[in-house]
Amino acid sequence: MLYVCPRHPEQGSYVDAMLQLKQLKEEGLVQHLGITNFSTARMRELMDALAPTPLAVAQVQYSLLDRRPETDGMIDLCLERGTRLVCYGVLAGGFLSDSWLGKEDPDLHAAQENRSLTKYALVIAEFGGWGRFQRLLRTLRIIADRHSGPVAAGAGDAGGGSSGGNGDGGVTVSIV
Repeated sequence: MLYVCPRHPEQGSYVDAMLQLKQLKEEGLVQHLGITNFSTARMRELMDALAPTPLAVAQVQYSLLDRRPETDGMIDLCLERGTRLVCYGVLAGGFLSDSWLGKEDPDLHAAQENRSLTKYALVIAEFGGWGRFQRLLRTLRIIADRHSGPVAAGAGDAGGGSSGGNGDGGVTVSIV
């Protein structure tokens, strides 16, 4: 069994909770421990507290629009500690696809579309806005044309890929 601990510090200490789960792991009741949506700093804090018990997996948002796992040292930390990354949002809720190429900014905040689209609209804003996002889609379309594929295929590959965590010294990135 894999138990993934979400980060909700307002509900008590996640370190204490994971130390209790570590005990269950040591008793053979839990096989693997994992986390979701932790910052690199909190992940390191938790890994240090659990040592030598490793975290099997860390689920994080990761895409061409949100590359924090690369830029904040999370990938390096996972490589160092043998933790696999499971990534979500690699297509930014469908925004990284042909269907949004050439479209006007939909102003999802005003339209109050679904929560997922609103969330990824915020990611696009943090990326640099709708204009920069459209430039990225045009670039992805050029690359996709060279490979006779959709924009989403290149966007998904660029936000992840697989390079280990499985004995070869790398990090496995699973796209879910």
